[in-house]
Amino acid sequence: MTQSPMRHLKNPELFVDLAGVPDRTAEAATKRFSVFNPSTGDLLAELPDMGVRHVSRAIDKAQAAQEHWAALTARERSDRLWEWHQLILNHGEDLAAIFTAEMCMCLGME
Repeated sequence: MTQSPMRHLKNPELFVDLAGVPDRTAEAATKRFSVFNPSTGDLLAELPDMGVRHVSRAIDKAQAAQEHWAALTARERSDRLWEWHQLILNHGEDLAAIFTAEMCMCLGME
C-alpha cells in the first residue's frame, strides 16, 4: 500500500502483504499482479496471480479447515465468530480506509 493511504490507518499492521503469508503446503504463486488506485495511479498492493493449480489447493485447504470448524462445539464456533465481529467493529475505520483506497473513492485520502 502506498504511503498516502497508509497514513490514515490507526493500525497499519491490518494491511499485510500477502507475499508474507506462507503457503505451508506448496510453493506459492510466483506470478504477481499490481493493484492501483484508479484515481491517483498509486500502487496499493502486489498480489499473487494464482492459476488453476493454486486455486485448487486453496479449495482443498478450505475443505480441510471446514472439517476442523465442524468439529468445534457450537459454543466454540460462536466465540470465534464473536471475536471476528469485535475485530471488525474495533478496526472499522481502518477497514473502510483500505476498501476506499482499493475502490478509489478517495475522499480525504490525498
